[in-house]
Amino acid sequence: MVEKQHEIARGEADLAARMVVFADRRRREGDRCLDPKIGNLEAEFAPDEIGAALNLSTKRVRDMIGQARRVRTSMPNVWAAWRAGDINQFTVWKIDTAALRLVRPESVTVLDEQVVDYATSHTTAQLQSWLNRFVARTEADEFAQRHTRALKDRYVSVGHDPDGVAWISGMTSSMDGTHIDALLTKLARGLGADDSRTMDQRRVDIFTDLLCGRQLLVDGELRPGKGPSVSIGVVVPIDSLFGLGDTPGELMDRSTSIPPALARELAVQEGTLFYRLLTDPLGNLLDVTEMGRFPSKHLKFAMQVRDGECSFPTCTAPAERCDVDHVIPTPVGPTEGANLRHLCRRHHRAKTFGVFGVTNDSDGYRWQLPVRTYKTPNEPLPVGQHQRRLEKRRSRCDTKFGKFAAEFHIPP
Repeated sequence: MVEKQHEIARGEADLAARMVVFADRRRREGDRCLDPKIGNLEAEFAPDEIGAALNLSTKRVRDMIGQARRVRTSMPNVWAAWRAGDINQFTVWKIDTAALRLVRPESVTVLDEQVVDYATSHTTAQLQSWLNRFVARTEADEFAQRHTRALKDRYVSVGHDPDGVAWISGMTSSMDGTHIDALLTKLARGLGADDSRTMDQRRVDIFTDLLCGRQLLVDGELRPGKGPSVSIGVVVPIDSLFGLGDTPGELMDRSTSIPPALARELAVQEGTLFYRLLTDPLGNLLDVTEMGRFPSKHLKFAMQVRDGECSFPTCTAPAERCDVDHVIPTPVGPTEGANLRHLCRRHHRAKTFGVFGVTNDSDGYRWQLPVRTYKTPNEPLPVGQHQRRLEKRRSRCDTKFGKFAAEFHIPP
């Protein structure tokens, strides 16, 4: 097991090194290009090529390349230990993150001299505590500046888990985080012993209701609110909407499923707006064509529902934040569903400037990258039980007719 662990770590280091070599090769090829703008574009999209081949996001690849470059350049001992398999990629990430918090190059040198011995004999949790102490003690005079820099990276993100639940994570100052934690606990306890929910359930319900506007905090007490003031797209089969089926709905960006009971609950709320989308029995959105270069609001909405996200193989940018691209440019290419795809601005640029080639047909969207070709298939929408029964009945009819045609030599 120890040898296998070292083997995996060596493989991770070798993969990171190969990514750097590939990115450097694309950069050299770009430098030889007669048009500097095109050359820079080809080098810029090297992480997208790697990500498509390895099924990794572009951001993940960029982070791996940047980390490998920094460690190889400024921390040779850490790089050597990684290449030897003595530490793994996760450990290197912890060390690199700590090094980025340091201001003075000599501090990074001292870290490189000391950290390998500790990292090879302790767990990553212990290493994280050691790194925190090292940074705090080595550059104690830089704490205020580090705090300011760290707050520049503050964020909130939402990630979806199975069964229609989501994780909400974020980063803010320690003081604000402690304030939020104490406030949620105080409000949860104030609901009284008759509330059957656990403390954790109360806290998250209060947190959610406050952010969604269903409750307001007035003079330290909870008061009813008007509800959310944002729009959320939910796609649900019509039989599930009327309680005749149990097929889950989906958020418009395909990130998670929605229980049919919740979809029905949302449907009866005041202000809910309905769009009727016609699909075939397999859930494929039927085509729509319009005149002019720019799609109308309704066609654009239908395309957002169909695509869900950017049409590059590894990109998950929601369609509502993407550009609407004509696969065949206007005026030759029509403004119709079959000729429209959502692309985030980055991958729209890659297509427009010819860094990657694109073709489109009824079976999906194909990207011609310099090394390989990748396909982004059309994702069907959720369909109800009556549509599935119709498709099964059609399949049985096709099978029976096929046997009949073969027996009596009827041409297809």
